[in-house]
Amino acid sequence: MLGPRAHAGLASLLLVAAAIAYWQWRILAPIPPGQDVSVLTQDLYTIYVPLHAFAFGADGFLPWWNPYQLAGAPSVGSYNGGLLFPLNWLSWLLPVPEALGWICVASLALAGIGTFACARALGLSLPASVLGGALFMLGQTLVFTHLQPSFLIGSALIPLVFLLGGRLLAAPSLGRGAALGVALALQVLSGHAQIVVYNAYAAGFAALAWLLLSGWRPSRSWLRLAGALAVAAGVTVLLAAAQILPTAEVVSEAARQSLTPAQARPVEPPLGWGAALFAAGPVALFAVLALFDRRRLAIVLAGIALVAVALPIGFGTRLFDDFFFHLPLVDRFRMPMRMLLPAAFAAAVLAAIGLDVAKGWLARIGGARVAAACAWLLVLCTLAERFAANPNRLRIPQSSGEAYFEPKPFAHFLREHAGPDRTLLIKNWGRRFDLMEKLGSLHGIHVVQDFEPLTSDRYRRFLGLPPWANPDAPLFWGRYVAPPAGAQWRMLDLMATRWVAADLAVGWQTGLPPWFREAFRDDEARVGVWENRRSRPRAALLSGAVVIEDDDAALEYLRSERFQPRREVVVDRTVVWPANSISAPTRSGVEWVRDAPEEVRLRVATARPAVLVLADLFWPGWEVAVDGEPRPLLRANYLFRGVALGAGEHDVRFLYRPMSRRVGVAVSLLTGAGLVLWAVARSLRSSGGKY
Repeated sequence: MLGPRAHAGLASLLLVAAAIAYWQWRILAPIPPGQDVSVLTQDLYTIYVPLHAFAFGADGFLPWWNPYQLAGAPSVGSYNGGLLFPLNWLSWLLPVPEALGWICVASLALAGIGTFACARALGLSLPASVLGGALFMLGQTLVFTHLQPSFLIGSALIPLVFLLGGRLLAAPSLGRGAALGVALALQVLSGHAQIVVYNAYAAGFAALAWLLLSGWRPSRSWLRLAGALAVAAGVTVLLAAAQILPTAEVVSEAARQSLTPAQARPVEPPLGWGAALFAAGPVALFAVLALFDRRRLAIVLAGIALVAVALPIGFGTRLFDDFFFHLPLVDRFRMPMRMLLPAAFAAAVLAAIGLDVAKGWLARIGGARVAAACAWLLVLCTLAERFAANPNRLRIPQSSGEAYFEPKPFAHFLREHAGPDRTLLIKNWGRRFDLMEKLGSLHGIHVVQDFEPLTSDRYRRFLGLPPWANPDAPLFWGRYVAPPAGAQWRMLDLMATRWVAADLAVGWQTGLPPWFREAFRDDEARVGVWENRRSRPRAALLSGAVVIEDDDAALEYLRSERFQPRREVVVDRTVVWPANSISAPTRSGVEWVRDAPEEVRLRVATARPAVLVLADLFWPGWEVAVDGEPRPLLRANYLFRGVALGAGEHDVRFLYRPMSRRVGVAVSLLTGAGLVLWAVARSLRSSGGKY
């Protein structure tokens, strides 16, 4: 006879098998061949595939700086990605399109097992617990998030947060506080900060409702509760420091700060999302039957209260505008519909409780075995209903295969000819792939724009784009349109924008100025490539240094006719010129030795003292050494990096060593090691020192 743990293990395996089967048969298999990338699946192709290809591709394992987007940008601190979450490391072991599919499958299974564990912790039967896991795992509300894998990972951890939070409320202790902190830290590492904030508020509201409804009264236990919550918060911050510190750094420099309620809810969720919180057909009745469970009535009412609050918030009603939006951190995020994910989890648990109520009634009539058989039959019917629902018809990377993401001829040309200089991309908004903002991250090409919600505000100010050139106005997310002639080209020239790749259907090439020449035409992809012969090189020596400490004044000077970009550079402080070499060369020049994500190395010869300007983003963590000796890093031309050189030949090395990475990784590793040692010590004490 199998014991309870074995039965629970088999039930968990059933959920895992259901997740794998659902993905293969209902998401992957039904996709028709030859379909274009749709607006719904575009993030998979234009964000996640390029991001994973860069992070786990030719440039090594997880570089912390991405030189292929904008003028360079941190790769870890963004709202998208979650590159530090171990599940995403599958992209290092498998081809990226296939890895993204398995990441989604694992996330769905994790959501199902987590909900199952919550139901078991409430004392529910095996069939009821499996039902709850299946309802959340295969519900439309969660499955739809596979279009954004980092958000799916974070959402899959919702049950674990509620489970450990509930255990802490039931019996506060430092150990349970630490366990909750680990769950929250994992959710932070998933990379999507929004689900962390939304789920924290959802769990906090549900906990408050339970405390009020259960008749809890403050006593000495509130000190234990406060202490446990403090431990949870501390463990969360310390264990996830490797993600939190870079994100805080990026947020502090970003153009995107607080949003307005209208900006936060740009689209309304389909009404079907509300209905999708519950299962189709008679299973929806079980959430109502949960009200008849007197033993768990406080939990049931708290769950109902959570659903009742989350629905109007998720649909962007006045409750969102007038209340929820004004809570700390909420104004940083868009799409309030994501509040429906905690509600979907609560609805699944309510349905599981309701099934156990019905099972108990049936047991009184027909006996325990008949009730159990009927309960399992309902579980199988629920799974069958989920598998019979409308299948996915949208193309996803796993269905496209590796060959689909190979560089097209125009991308091959840029990889061979662009060198260290940058490319401006003119996309066709009617064609989502493969001329897209993250083309650079996918194929290793330096591009001057990208879809990046946390684009540096300095980058935005440097470009000085008019509203019509910014498709995301009044916000700025790194993507923009630049016609062949215009004031912004003065700044693009400084950024080493030597190439333009444009969709021929857009007509960008009409009326080109004489300094543009057509360099390549890809008729299959309908993309043309032009060379901008007026562009400045990405690394240049300039002997004239104009010191302007005020940022606004520096930008004004750079845009004026007084500025001579071929002769002078604007710097943010007085230049201290190093001593000249004994024998200075007669000619000046720059030779590229290494151009890697976290290191740029140049061999420089200059006949006179000069500032070496590298047209890459000036950012905390970048250091420079000349001939092996550290030198002060200058802010050059408002946005870039520079270093003063004496006459002579020099080896110049720019190196990215951010304090946020060193401190964050060290704190996370030490915290993780400390928690493991503490858990082992507690286990040894509880067992009396015996193995």
